[in-house]
Amino acid sequence: MSFQLSILLYLYFFALLIWAIFSFIAFYHIFRFGFKSFVTFAISFFYIVISFLFLFISYYYLVEIDWSLKINLLNF
Repeated sequence: MSFQLSILLYLYFFALLIWAIFSFIAFYHIFRFGFKSFVTFAISFFYIVISFLFLFISYYYLVEIDWSLKINLLNF
């Protein structure tokens, strides 16, 4: 049984999509109901910076992988 490594990349993209949807919902609620103090603004800015840092680091590592590679499981 074998599968292509790119399936894991698609799962990662799906997880990023779910994360982005939840982030947009959270920021909608912050802009609509929050943002009454500097602390809310600072935490939102910190979250955005950490998110972009995470995306940059993951892109840096993912670009080096050969995604056309096939993985063999259960070789008998």
